[in-house]
Amino acid sequence: YGNGSRSLFGIAERWSDLAAYQAFNKKVPLERILLIKADAIGDFILSLDAMLAMRRAFPNAHLTLACGPWNVEIARALDFFDEIHVVNFFESRADIPRPPFSVKLLNGLEKKFFDLIVDVRIDIDTRVMFPHLQATYKCGFDSGSHKLNQMMTMWLPHAMPPGTDMNLGMHQTLLMKRLADSVIGLFRTSPDIGRLLRERLAQPAAVDLGFAQGRIVVAINTSSGRLVKNWPLSRYQSLISWLCNKMKVEVFLLGGPDQKEDSDYLLETCRTPFLASFIGQTTLRESMDLLTRAE
Repeated sequence: YGNGSRSLFGIAERWSDLAAYQAFNKKVPLERILLIKADAIGDFILSLDAMLAMRRAFPNAHLTLACGPWNVEIARALDFFDEIHVVNFFESRADIPRPPFSVKLLNGLEKKFFDLIVDVRIDIDTRVMFPHLQATYKCGFDSGSHKLNQMMTMWLPHAMPPGTDMNLGMHQTLLMKRLADSVIGLFRTSPDIGRLLRERLAQPAAVDLGFAQGRIVVAINTSSGRLVKNWPLSRYQSLISWLCNKMKVEVFLLGGPDQKEDSDYLLETCRTPFLASFIGQTTLRESMDLLTRAE
C-alpha cells in the first residue's frame, strides 16, 4: 500500500511503506508478540476484548504483556499471557503526572526482540517507547509525530477525522478492538475468498495454453479502469521481453476487447513465440480460470 490508505467505515487506516506491504497476506510467522498496556486498572479492563482477540488469533505465539505493577495480578489470573513484564511508565494514580520518560522505565524490555509489538493504548504518550523497542513489525494508534508514525508498520487514528458525522465518543473498548482486528487482518488474512473465487466464480476457458511448453506461466493485464493508473506499454514490452528471453517463462495477456491495440503492439514489438494474447477472447469468469493456471 505504500504511504496510501484504505477506508474502514469511512476512517482512514494508514500504512507506512516500511513493512506493511511485505507482511500483508504473506502468512508471516509471529512467534513472539508484545502487547503494551501500561496504564491504569480501568483502562486495562477496557482493553481486554482487544487482547483476548490477539491471544485467540495467535494461539501458538509467545505473548508478552507490558503493564503497570497494579495490573500484574489481574493479568496473571486471566491467563492470556505467557509472560508479564512490569514497566513503570505511569504513576499509580491518573491524576499524578507521569515521570519523564527514560529507557530505565522499560525495565529491560528494550533488550528483548519481538516479531510484533502492538501498543494498545489509544492516547499517544506511550508511543514514545517505540524507538527503544526491537521488533520486525510495530502497530498502534496515531503517535502525533510523523517520525514515530513512520516507525509503525500500520497505525490507526486515535480519534475520528474532523468534519465527519461519526460519533467522536466511540467507546474505547471498540477503538482498541478495531486496532486488534486490523492487526489480525494484516497478518491473518482468510484464504476463504480466494478459494471461493476459484471454486464458484471461475469458469473453464476454451483457450489453448499449449504454447507454454512446460515453462512457468505469467499472466499480464496491461490496463485498468483509469488511464492515469496504467503503465506505459513500452515498459510492458521491456518486462515481457525480459521474462520470455532472460527468465525463460511464458506470458499470456488478458483483458477486454478495448485492449486490442495493446495486444497488437506487444505481439509486434516483443516478437517471441512465448507470448500469447487472449485479450477479448474470454469472459471475466473465464479469465479467473486462466489466472489459476499462472504462477
